[in-house]
Amino acid sequence: MQKSRVIKLINVSKSYKIGKTKFDILKNISLEIFAGEYIIIFGPSGCGKSTLLNIISGLETVDDGKVQIRGEDITKLSQNELAKYHRTKVGMVFQQFNLIKNLDVVDNVALPQVFAGIGIRRRRKRAMKLLKEFELDKLAKNLPTEMSGGQQQRVAIARSLVNNPWILIADEPTGNLDSKAASEVMELFKNLNEKAKRTVLMVTHNPEYVYYAHRVLYMRDGKIIKEVVNHDIRNLNSGKDENLDRYKYVEKDLTESEIDTRKIVDEIMSENKLRNFSEGEYRRLIRVADDRKNKKITEVELMEIVDRPFKDGGVGLYKRTAEKVALALEDKFALMIPVEEPKENTESKISPEKIAQFYDKSNFVVKDINRVKKDGEEISIRKNIGGAPAEASSPAEQKEDAEKINIKSEI
Repeated sequence: MQKSRVIKLINVSKSYKIGKTKFDILKNISLEIFAGEYIIIFGPSGCGKSTLLNIISGLETVDDGKVQIRGEDITKLSQNELAKYHRTKVGMVFQQFNLIKNLDVVDNVALPQVFAGIGIRRRRKRAMKLLKEFELDKLAKNLPTEMSGGQQQRVAIARSLVNNPWILIADEPTGNLDSKAASEVMELFKNLNEKAKRTVLMVTHNPEYVYYAHRVLYMRDGKIIKEVVNHDIRNLNSGKDENLDRYKYVEKDLTESEIDTRKIVDEIMSENKLRNFSEGEYRRLIRVADDRKNKKITEVELMEIVDRPFKDGGVGLYKRTAEKVALALEDKFALMIPVEEPKENTESKISPEKIAQFYDKSNFVVKDINRVKKDGEEISIRKNIGGAPAEASSPAEQKEDAEKINIKSEI
């Protein structure tokens, strides 16, 4: 069953005017976000990420375009209707924790329900339930200043959920945290998306976090310049692994070799839980894998094509996913290549006459004491390490060499 569309922006533009100068912040933005998605908006400072979040949350208005939330255009709402929408349908988390310093933790979490007219007992009960889920219930009576930065941000996240919103919006939520606290907060958002089924929309400029999202929207200069789908994340449409059924008509266009390769690709997709491929991406992955199987391309070329954007002739996977798929294909293909029998060592079968022949005609290094026959006379070739031509030994030299390598020899 397909998920419903939660957010839809159509040709949204936003500008600010400072004095007589106009600054275009958002330029003709269009996007769609579906229920249960985890979306990250990634880009440098000043590219319009936070403004985009503020517009979706109802904190800012647009100059042009439409902002539809579950089919309703919020650009047409009155100020009171916008306030209600923002209070009940959207939960927001900021880089700054924005906790009230003279309120204890439980009342900070319960605060949004004050404006909804909910009684003190009920709202504190709801707040305590959230604090317990976040393992903060023992700090319920603490003031924010008595807590660490990571704990304060978790309180802020609990506060954003107190009215049970559809959408959770986070603007650089880890910006003021150390790495350990930041990882805990990111895991918390992941659990809220996967277990509580919240639609999460997050702004960040930290590239380490893009792998948490189903999709990443890259922004620059007020525009969305690229969208990347993370195929490592679970299928949003179903809890079942039904990706293979989606491609049941692909096989009719494949060669016999590609049909065999398809089985390997399907195994890798299933083992690594890769889903949400378009039919074109799936077909292209099979064909590039088949080229690698038949040695038409190298391992490096395979990884490059799998990572390359689809519009440029690639499969369009994330770099990390591309590496995983390429390595998995290499492992599978390695099992298919027959192991060559080691060549028999013929060095010991060279006759003394052959050695003597080479000794006569070339400069070579003999690395052991060898007895050979030359012109019917048995001689000994002296060991030579320095690279100069080996030469015949005198009887005294033969004896000295034999003693050095502990070989008993008749001179």
